Amino acid sequence: MEKARKGFYESVKILKDSFLLLHASKENVKMHDMVRDVALQITSKMGQAILTSNLMDLRKLVEDENIKDKKEIYIWDLKNSQVLNDDHLNCLSPSLEILVLQSLKVGLEVSNASLEKLKKLKVLAFLTHGYHWYQIPSLFTLSLPHSLGSLENLHTLCLRGYKLGSISILESLRALEILDLRGSSFEELPNGIVELKKLKLVDLYDCQIIKNNAFKVTEGCLQLEELYLCPLFEEEIIPHDVPFLSKLQRKLGLGSYPKLVSLFMPCIVQTLEQLEVLNIHDCNDLKHIIEQSEEKSADYFPKLKSLDIGNFKELEYILGLAKLEEVNIRDNCNLKYVFGRERNITIKLIFK
Repeated sequence: MEKARKGFYESVKILKDSFLLLHASKENVKMHDMVRDVALQITSKMGQAILTSNLMDLRKLVEDENIKDKKEIYIWDLKNSQVLNDDHLNCLSPSLEILVLQSLKVGLEVSNASLEKLKKLKVLAFLTHGYHWYQIPSLFTLSLPHSLGSLENLHTLCLRGYKLGSISILESLRALEILDLRGSSFEELPNGIVELKKLKLVDLYDCQIIKNNAFKVTEGCLQLEELYLCPLFEEEIIPHDVPFLSKLQRKLGLGSYPKLVSLFMPCIVQTLEQLEVLNIHDCNDLKHIIEQSEEKSADYFPKLKSLDIGNFKELEYILGLAKLEEVNIRDNCNLKYVFGRERNITIKLIFK
């Protein structure tokens, strides 16, 4: 996953250096309409027909004969308060590999029949707010059909901002590598996902999980590389016996633990030798990132390069870390000093 991410960023840099992409913000780029049209023509000639559209009316999905040739479909801001149903999905090509649909106005009804023919689907994303999450409650109910489990090639499933009910069918997705349920509500995280041996990333930010603590399930996912949690339950400290934490290779994101005083016990931190990025937010009572570890902080997180913390009322200092390159600090009212007693640290600081 890290290799793919680096390759993606390298490709974006090449396109920006060639002025085929234009800088918009830290995490966004812009593309001229003419460049987009030429790119789509090239991919079509290569047999990789792609449909990208904004503000499309759902009726055009059925009326457009060319949509049956598309292998990738990306539609943002679907128009009208209609429900995306079988009539719309049945017009899609059986060779479709990527389907991304986003709308704040359109609900979804997905039946067994509509997914059964999409056997080649590799990426499936249904989004409400898109990839910028605003912590707004779910508006639409989405029931996952049994046929979802028949998608043997599906490696990325993204369902953001929906009331999902039971998601036990996810246990059948043996090829799944990325599971993104950010902002959705569901009954429980299925115990069977521990058997998904290819699963590398799980995003449960702002999820309402009715029956269980996500740690109880994800602790069995020993192959995880990235985990994002922002639960609606309260814990005093992150469990000290979560074995998969030592396997995280790059990122860990945690937030909304209102009663948390210490984030990690020393025995947990000693296992996080591969961690490069740590994001923590909205832990109002947090006083220590590592419990009782002020004197030996430089020995922890040996590869950590980026630390992003925000919305703390009690945190007084941040660790001194040898490899740290960037610190992003937001809304930390009682912060007295940044690196404790550590010396000779040169990094980029961002205060907001």
